[in-house]
Amino acid sequence: MTPEECTEIDFKEISACDLFVAFPGAPASPGTHIEIGWASALNKPIVLLLEEEKDYAFLINGLGTIANVTFIRFRTEEDYFSQLDKVYLQIV
Repeated sequence: MTPEECTEIDFKEISACDLFVAFPGAPASPGTHIEIGWASALNKPIVLLLEEEKDYAFLINGLGTIANVTFIRFRTEEDYFSQLDKVYLQIV
């Protein structure tokens, strides 16, 4: 796909989703940060999976002040899978 096709499909899928879940990355993933911005601007419920003891951008850490964000901090996959199930049931 071209960058234009990929961007358009990505934006359409985020627009259509009921819940947006992302790993922002540490170090930051620029594409994921753009997607988080779109989800926020589209008023989508957001779940951000953040590894414990990692540093994240201020705008990630502060996003809950302007958007419907649930932060799940984890050490292992098991940690976030069990928490994600609970959060999903609360949100949807």
